[in-house]
Amino acid sequence: MPGIVECRLKKGLNPKEHEDLQILIQKWLKNDLDIIAPGLVLSHFHEQQLTDIVDMMRIVAIDEKNEFKVYLYECDENEPFDHIPSPDEGEGDECPSSSFKEIVVPCLNFEDMWENLIFEIDVKDQLMNYAATAILFGSRHVDLMKICCNRIILFHGEPGTGKTTLCKALAQKLAIRFVPKHYIEARFIEINAHSLFSKWFSESGKLVVALFKSLEHIINDETTLTFLLIDEVESLTAARTAALKGNEPSDSIRVVNALLTEIDKLKYKSNVMIFATSNLPDSIVLSLKDDNDPSIRLWNLSGQLSGLSGRVLRKLPLLAYSRHLIVRYEFLVSLLNNLTESIDELSYLSALEKQSRIEIEARIAK
Repeated sequence: MPGIVECRLKKGLNPKEHEDLQILIQKWLKNDLDIIAPGLVLSHFHEQQLTDIVDMMRIVAIDEKNEFKVYLYECDENEPFDHIPSPDEGEGDECPSSSFKEIVVPCLNFEDMWENLIFEIDVKDQLMNYAATAILFGSRHVDLMKICCNRIILFHGEPGTGKTTLCKALAQKLAIRFVPKHYIEARFIEINAHSLFSKWFSESGKLVVALFKSLEHIINDETTLTFLLIDEVESLTAARTAALKGNEPSDSIRVVNALLTEIDKLKYKSNVMIFATSNLPDSIVLSLKDDNDPSIRLWNLSGQLSGLSGRVLRKLPLLAYSRHLIVRYEFLVSLLNNLTESIDELSYLSALEKQSRIEIEARIAK
C-alpha cells in the first residue's frame, strides 16, 4: 500500500488544480525531502509553489518505495452552529433547547484530534478502515440486499475515555478522504439524546420526528456526506426499559420507537453514517446493535459450535437446507447450479441455527 499524506491548503485553490498539485507533492516527497517518518508535520517548504498553496502537510503513513496517496483539503473556520427549532417545530408554546449542532468538516475545531487520541495498537486503524469501506460501498451504491453494509458505529466505554472526541476526529479524517473526490462537502451533526425528551406528555415522539424533518435537506442531498452523532444514546434505552417495567410513562417508549424508525429510514441513505456513544453498552436496545446482521449471526453461531467434530460441521449446511426449508420442485434445478439464488439468506441462516441447536443438544445428550 502507498503511504498517506494529508495536505491542508490555503484558501482559494481551484479544485480543478488538485491533480496537478498532488503530482507536484508526490514528486517533492520522493526526490527532495530528506527525512520521511509517520507523524511528521511540515509547514515550511523550500519549493515556493508549495509555500504559496500548502498551509500544513502531515505524513500519516509511509511505504518502502516512497509512493504516496495525497489527500488535499481546506478547513472550515466557522464554529458549530446550534440549531434551535421554532416553537411550531416542536412543542406548542415551548421552545426546546438546541436540538442539534452542525459544522462543516474538515474544520479547524477538529484538527489534530485524531493524532492526540492514544488507544490500543491498531484500534484507530481498524476503525478508520471499517468506516472508510462502509462509506466507499455507499458511494458506489452497493446493493444492501446482496452485501450487508452497516453504517452505524457504536462507541462505548467509561465516561471520559474520549468517545465523542473520537467520533469528531473520525469524521474529520473521513471527510479528508472523501471530499471532494466522492462528495462535494461533508457535515457533522451532533444530537444530544437528552434534548429529545419533552416535559409535556406525548410530545417527545413529535420532537424526534421534527428533528429529523429539519435534517432532511442535508440528508437528502446525495452530494453531501453526513455524519450523525447521537450522544449518550443509553439515556433513551434506560427510559424505555423503565417504561416497560411500569416506572415511566409510555411516552418514553414512543420516543425510542420514533428514533429507531428514523434511523431505519437512514439505512438506505448511502451518504449518511451514524455514530452513537454510550457509557452503558449493555443497556442499548437490540435494534441499535443490528443483531440480525447475517455476519454477526454467523459469528455468534461459530462460537456456539465450538467442540463439534469436523464431520458434523461439514454436514450442517446440507442438513439445515433439507430439514428446515421447504424446497419447491422448480427450485431443484437452480439449486444444483447456484444455491444462493434459490433461497432467502435470512431464512437459510435461521435454518442453520436451528439445525445447529439440534446437533449441540445431541452432543450434550451423549
